[in-house]
Amino acid sequence: MFAWSPRGHRLAWTTSGFPTPHELFVLDDPNGEPRVLLAAERHFDRIAWSPDGRRLLLDDENAGRWLLIPAAGRKRVEKRARLGGRPYWCCPVNAYATFNG
Repeated sequence: MFAWSPRGHRLAWTTSGFPTPHELFVLDDPNGEPRVLLAAERHFDRIAWSPDGRRLLLDDENAGRWLLIPAAGRKRVEKRARLGGRPYWCCPVNAYATFNG
């Protein structure tokens, strides 16, 4: 899974679905090195940027919670109860990417 930041200048992706650890990466500069923000034993289901580009949201569905992760990687991960539904800035229903046109 991958997600472009709101301004489209940063990219986040996970290795979820591959053997553990499942990792969350952020690339701040196309010529830079990706940074690992999180490594976990569990699979993630969705990833989205907050509208201000400061945090990433991971759907930790198997644990029944959302993970809010600072994109700067300097603060701790916030765990929020997954009470159903989704935050308004997560996971658009009919979103798609267009490549080469």
